[in-house]
Amino acid sequence: MKSRLLIYFKRSALLFIAFSTVVAILFFIFIAPHRTLPILMYHSISAVEEKNNLSLPKNIFDKQMQYLSKNNYKIISLSEAANLIKQGSSIPNNLLVLNFDDGYRDFYGRAYTILKKYQFKATVFVIIDSLGEKNNLSWEQAQDLAKDDLIDIGAHSLSHRILPLLSREEARKEIFLSKLILETRLNKTIESFCYPYGVLDDSIKELVKEAGFDPL
Repeated sequence: MKSRLLIYFKRSALLFIAFSTVVAILFFIFIAPHRTLPILMYHSISAVEEKNNLSLPKNIFDKQMQYLSKNNYKIISLSEAANLIKQGSSIPNNLLVLNFDDGYRDFYGRAYTILKKYQFKATVFVIIDSLGEKNNLSWEQAQDLAKDDLIDIGAHSLSHRILPLLSREEARKEIFLSKLILETRLNKTIESFCYPYGVLDDSIKELVKEAGFDPL
């Protein structure tokens, strides 16, 4: 009797493992490709290696882009990615999105040159109050980037404060004015918003949608 029970439990365990494996395979074949799309996020692209977690040397960035190019990765904009996800379209494994946070000035002089070499698209999220500062893009550079079909400009708020910690009116100002100012100065519709420090809640998400940004 015990041996029969043992055989029964072993068979049940094997069947469960086999079933779980099949489900996992089906998930990655039919479901995951529809729902996942890698986003590579960068900040500063430095001339040489620096002791800074937000900085990547230009030569390393170039090698990364070269790898993507040689391996036939297709780089799409964040807006294009959002449309694919909303439509429930199948997402090929070779699709990637490139984002650059904070609008560092070295994007224009270093990363942008490399992106043009490989004809890769990217979204640059700028902080309104930082534009024109020493280490950040100037308005002239932002306007030049906005004219290039390879580059999308996105809003990263007015002053890069943690939005859920602000009053609703302060958060509204950070979100709404960042869109208004960018669209006025760049003469272009701004669709994407990047949450400072990646911190958000339902109230902030509602304000971003209300402001007219394209919610992901």
